[in-house]
Amino acid sequence: MSTYKCVASIAGHTGEATVGIGSEAVTIAGMGDGRMVLSFADIVDMRLLNYRVHVRLAKGEAVFSKLGYQTESFFEKLWLAFAGMSERSLFIEGTRIMSCEGDYAYEELVAQASSIAKLTLYSDCLSIVPHDAGARRVPLCFVESLERDGFAMNMRLDTGERYRIARLGRDTDPFFKRLAELREQVGANWRKAHRELERDLQSRLGDAAEAHQAFCALPATVVRGLFSAHDEAFWFAAVSDGRAAVELVTDEQSATYLYGFDTEPAAFVAALRHAMEAVKTNRRLIFMPQDDLETVPLYRMALERSAHTRFLRACSSGRVVHTASWRKRLEEFFA
Repeated sequence: MSTYKCVASIAGHTGEATVGIGSEAVTIAGMGDGRMVLSFADIVDMRLLNYRVHVRLAKGEAVFSKLGYQTESFFEKLWLAFAGMSERSLFIEGTRIMSCEGDYAYEELVAQASSIAKLTLYSDCLSIVPHDAGARRVPLCFVESLERDGFAMNMRLDTGERYRIARLGRDTDPFFKRLAELREQVGANWRKAHRELERDLQSRLGDAAEAHQAFCALPATVVRGLFSAHDEAFWFAAVSDGRAAVELVTDEQSATYLYGFDTEPAAFVAALRHAMEAVKTNRRLIFMPQDDLETVPLYRMALERSAHTRFLRACSSGRVVHTASWRKRLEEFFA
């Protein structure tokens, strides 16, 4: 943990303090008898203004001053630690290929943003981590188009979302070259893995074969997908107008998860594919009760940074446990 002596102002109190920057939170000691902890999950934004570091929280603000020549070091260490937890909340598992800093902008279905960010290219995604809560993981398997525009790079996903990075300086050429190569490789592996799933479906269903058969008998379209191109686990869903049921085929026992939605079925399926790929093995994030979610800072950060996962949780209509009445309850849900 990196520690700094400074003057801290927070919650109406100001005084000399020792501030520690950890991997998940900032600790503030010396102001009174207790110790304050600022979780990274509660940080909305951080700025370096006039030799003061302003940290905007979900409730209130913390200001750190009188850091002297360590001011920039403090801000950089804070940003790096915050970025580290942001990336963990995005469940990034790939190999780090290349890192730099530059401008970014994105246009999503429910959000737009632009600023400066730490940009890291991994073996299966692009990580965009600004000094606020707007970090994003751009999965290369869903990139439909990638274009170079002078010193900028533009990506469009299959959902219509757009991402732009620019002002990478001397890193522009090598970054775009590796990004283009990885996009082709990841996309090819993703499509191949799905072809293999369809080809070997009956043998891979295992104990879920009966559930899959029941899904196929419903008045709905059955779709299948993967969490990762390198994971045997997969999911299948029955989707109709405004209704969907999802079954997970993993090493763990799970129920059937029900969803109600008011978008086109194709839009729901696209969001489902993105959400499942985003969470990978952290699948309980999708169905964890809200009260339990509040106790897991990493998951709170994950939802804030993944619109598709938020959408899926918002559509939740409960679950059906695999008991004797399972099929009847499923049929009633789609009736």
